[in-house]
Amino acid sequence: LALQRIEWIKPLANSTFYKPADWKSLKDYASKLSLIPDNTTQAERVVVRFLNKTAVRNLKGAPFINCQQVIQSDPNVDNAYLFTAYLVPNRELVTWLLYFGRHVEVLEPASLRARMKDEAEQMAKVYAEKE
Repeated sequence: LALQRIEWIKPLANSTFYKPADWKSLKDYASKLSLIPDNTTQAERVVVRFLNKTAVRNLKGAPFINCQQVIQSDPNVDNAYLFTAYLVPNRELVTWLLYFGRHVEVLEPASLRARMKDEAEQMAKVYAEKE
């Protein structure tokens, strides 16, 4: 669910909607909301290598809003791009990164890289040949 893409909400007929007292905007809410429970709440510097231009174009659907981000060519790998931003390395971010499959590599932080590695290993087990 890409809450950051929602521009307006219309309540259903005969329904009631109560805004929280501290409500600012849907974009503000979406930028802080995590739909998947996770104990990680602190933003960290995240550096990701995208291994093709298509992946970089898909950054528009990223699960983050209003964060400063830098996208630049990777000087060490041909046709690759480095994406740097301060993000919360939570389950939603992991899920979003997994969307890119073999076309993405987390470089920082080490904890997020380890989490991605674990996910990849678990997926490999699912697809391993049964003997």
